[in-house]
Amino acid sequence: MQEGAEVPRGREAMTRIRWAIVGMAFLGTTINYVDRANLAVAAPFISDELNLGSFQLGLVLSGFFWTYDTVKEPQRPRPATESIEMPHALQEHQHG
Repeated sequence: MQEGAEVPRGREAMTRIRWAIVGMAFLGTTINYVDRANLAVAAPFISDELNLGSFQLGLVLSGFFWTYDTVKEPQRPRPATESIEMPHALQEHQHG
């Protein structure tokens, strides 16, 4: 851009929206890592207090990541040879 040229209002608004999205993504990622660290530290205490075995504790803690995996799946890149209709389990077995 030339010096002294005005930025259209629409572009300013889009730039602010983009920075807001970047900020929310950063905040969400930061909270995610803090949660993971807290769960790793708290796991032995949770297991003792609730009398959970390692398998049961694994099931409980994996519940925190099910939504992450559910949201992540539609975003993954797909090879050109992969059919969208093919169930996920078959895709993993086929490309495994």
